[in-house]
Amino acid sequence: MGNFNVDIIKDNNRLKNKHELLCFMDKFPLKSQVNENTTKVGSQSDHIWANVFGNECKFGVIKAYWSNFHKLIYFAFQLLNTLPMYNKKPLMSQFI
Repeated sequence: MGNFNVDIIKDNNRLKNKHELLCFMDKFPLKSQVNENTTKVGSQSDHIWANVFGNECKFGVIKAYWSNFHKLIYFAFQLLNTLPMYNKKPLMSQFI
């Protein structure tokens, strides 16, 4: 997640960098999760790469007025309930 300084939407003078980045991420295999522009000029240099899909994660772009050039990107994921169950009694009651 972050500013990779490689636009994967447009073909520009950094086409070699775009190709190298896509090949590199494909080896893991990671897929770009943000599918819209992330800057005020319509480029996508901010990326989130992940190998999770479906309802586990949500990805997107926040269109905020306070951003000077880059839009904010985010991801959120749901934690699985795998933590052990603890005694729900108040802690002090164990000592009384």
